[in-house]
Amino acid sequence: MKAYLSLGGNLGDRAYYLREARARLSASVQIVSASGIYETEPWGSTDQPDFWNQVLEIETGLAARDLLAFCQGIETRLGRERTERWGARTIDIDLLFYEQMICQSPELTLPHPRIENREFVLAPLREIAPTLMLPSGRPVLEHHGFGRTRKVEHVPLDREPWDLDERVFAQALKTKELGRSFFIFDQLASTIVQAKEAISHDEPAGVTILARRQIAGIGRQRRAWISPRGGLWLSVVLRPQLPLEDAAKMTLCAAVAAVSAIEQCCGLCLGIKWPNDLLWQGHKVAGILAETVGEWTQRHTLIMSLGLNVNIPAQDLLEASSAISLQMILQRPVNINHLAAVFLECLEKDMCVLEEDGFESIRQAWLDRALGIGEEVVIYRGDQEFRGVMRGIAKDGCLLVSIGQQEVSFAAGEVTLHPQYSSS
Repeated sequence: MKAYLSLGGNLGDRAYYLREARARLSASVQIVSASGIYETEPWGSTDQPDFWNQVLEIETGLAARDLLAFCQGIETRLGRERTERWGARTIDIDLLFYEQMICQSPELTLPHPRIENREFVLAPLREIAPTLMLPSGRPVLEHHGFGRTRKVEHVPLDREPWDLDERVFAQALKTKELGRSFFIFDQLASTIVQAKEAISHDEPAGVTILARRQIAGIGRQRRAWISPRGGLWLSVVLRPQLPLEDAAKMTLCAAVAAVSAIEQCCGLCLGIKWPNDLLWQGHKVAGILAETVGEWTQRHTLIMSLGLNVNIPAQDLLEASSAISLQMILQRPVNINHLAAVFLECLEKDMCVLEEDGFESIRQAWLDRALGIGEEVVIYRGDQEFRGVMRGIAKDGCLLVSIGQQEVSFAAGEVTLHPQYSSS
């Protein structure tokens, strides 16, 4: 079914919200054409900033009311608040036309009842659908509404760098091996599963799988990982010159690389909770997962995965109340392509250090960012519970905990750590 949508907003980064709305729409509808962006004076309440508006022609299999509900859900997730009619908003998505459908109900009126009065809708419509017939029987080309409009020049219609983009990511890469072969998917069950598929097809070491969204993300101990659009969901295939017993060290190495990348790109210092979580003020921002593939023989292979909440609004993390995104912390979007490229660069450098010089410098870098050292922790191994004081990590990467008069080590794969502290 063909439909026309009007997008507009006047709060925050107007270009960001228009592009993010389009990206979310494209997950379930096909965008056939998009007008340029028009700056327009506000309608109704005039004591507010000017709007940026755009019209999209789409093809959809959704019924009209389902399409309306889908659009309203996007508005909510992008921070739209309906406190004042015709008031300021981050994003507004109106259904203008849906095929030749005529509808008048409390929930939906088609065609849009005020379309012929609003120049901010008619101007972009004239650009992409000049012969479209209005309810009055006149084509859009011959009709002008009320209100001042001005086309905004030099606004790129492609995704901004805060959404994964093949060209932008490739340009940002400075690695020798990691990411030099890469695949970006709009949606995957899991980047780990896709990485295993790449290995089965003899993709080279360093091949990197990225997804804009995962629907079956995998966390530590096979827990589900919430992976909405806006996160950095990445798996990279490593073939390190290291023995199997060093696998835990590689996970800690990746955590150090992720912290370094975030600090370089965002100026934000995160803490590391053993063994693989990155936290900010007690809230989880990212997790690292390493998984060996096949036998660890002459051609040993490891998949290193990063799940990082980057440009995810609070509404999309409600199911994970302890989680937070970089965008929520910084109150601005982050260049996700640059961040992904810098993470691979840091990981490549730190893995080289691990291979050539051993674990000690990586261990010290990890300890510099470690949360909970000297604090009480609770550790669960199966049905057993241990309480003690965290002392750091050993030279083999195991957690060191003082329990009574003994110092006990715990391997990452066998226990769950519950700190009794709040990070800062």
